[in-house]
Amino acid sequence: MKDMKGIFKNEMKRAFINRNMFIAVFIGCVIAVMQVIKCSIPAIESLKLYELYGKAEYPDSLFNTWIGGVGYTYHATLYTILIPLIAIFPYAGSLYQDIKSGYVKIIFTKVSKKKYFVSKIIAAFLSGGTAVVIPLILNLFLTALFVPALRPDASTMMFSINDGSMFSDIYYSKPFVYILLYMLLIFMMAGVFCVMCLAVSFLVDNYFVVLTSVFIYYIVENYICLYFWKTIYSFEQFFRIDQPAAGISIGFVIGKCMLFFIVSLGMLVVEAKREEIY
Repeated sequence: MKDMKGIFKNEMKRAFINRNMFIAVFIGCVIAVMQVIKCSIPAIESLKLYELYGKAEYPDSLFNTWIGGVGYTYHATLYTILIPLIAIFPYAGSLYQDIKSGYVKIIFTKVSKKKYFVSKIIAAFLSGGTAVVIPLILNLFLTALFVPALRPDASTMMFSINDGSMFSDIYYSKPFVYILLYMLLIFMMAGVFCVMCLAVSFLVDNYFVVLTSVFIYYIVENYICLYFWKTIYSFEQFFRIDQPAAGISIGFVIGKCMLFFIVSLGMLVVEAKREEIY
């Protein structure tokens, strides 16, 4: 137990306190701040018009101006595209580096493979989810400083969530709960991407390919789904908090994530049981 606690603490420290984590979060936060400057702050004008002309038009709300509410804008689209890289860059490539540097030879003399891999998987999962969610929280907070949190009103046609969207009933009654639930969903998907990347470490012998493999899959999958008009099955659409592709099933999202996680975990277990992995 002591060994497990020590290796877990070490892996968590390596995952969260490193240059790559800072770079990934910084890039995400820059996009988040730029979205506030370009999209959220200008929404103040709609409030002025509302005060000037009365209730002729429903004013902009926090929930349709923050980066998760206007997925069609440049900054929101860019962030959605970069999510796999932001998740993976901080730490998901560390297993490949540990193997190539010979670090595992040293660590396996102190702790078992099982403890090392369990700690690695948890640390990668948590670091990926954290790196992706932090910029979203920052954007939501900054937008809230300028735009009031008016409750979404479906009759205004200003909010993208409809009856076919996940958590639609929660969105229009408790929008902050909706955002929390969707951020947890995003956290989970980003974490799964990191576990997938760990598994890829055993399939290719190139650090750059390890880091970009999941991103390439993400882009190709979305293109195929777009081509066949099946966007409700695409990870890219799952990350869209405004849910432009109505009909996405929460059961399917969780099921798909579990499938990729289990397959990746299985690959890691098989490799961990090998007598030599370096």
